[in-house]
Amino acid sequence: MKKTIEDLFFGDISPNLQKNNQKLVNKIENLENELTKLLNDKEKALFNSYLSRHSELIAETALTNFEYGFKLGVCLTAESLI
Repeated sequence: MKKTIEDLFFGDISPNLQKNNQKLVNKIENLENELTKLLNDKEKALFNSYLSRHSELIAETALTNFEYGFKLGVCLTAESLI
């Protein structure tokens, strides 16, 4: 079941269209570009490392929350059928 939940989360199974936060993504990209212009090479490498770790944390947290919500939904559905 965990594999199916992960497939659903990562879009391999797509029950509906994903909403896109393109405006927010664009703002973040612009800020990142402005900031990197101010940094030297060593600082850019450190900042990129930070961004990578932060992205990993966000992805892992989102997956954990999705799995928890999905399992909770299954439990609620099961209880409603009893």
